[in-house]
Amino acid sequence: MLSIAATERLGILATIAHLFIDFKINLTTPRMTTFEERIEDVFVIENPRLVDPQFAAEFETALLKILELRPS
Repeated sequence: MLSIAATERLGILATIAHLFIDFKINLTTPRMTTFEERIEDVFVIENPRLVDPQFAAEFETALLKILELRPS
């Protein structure tokens, strides 16, 4: 399960969708909510490679870059 809370901006959901495509992530259950200028989205995602720490870290880094955050 992937939960995202971020400031709403034009194209953010489309950019996240492209990331899923790039990493071959299957989206099984989306729940997307927008509150004024904030999004709170929950996705049930699948890819057997998500158990691989390196693949998971690459996916996380790419997602954080989209959200304009930096991994700690």
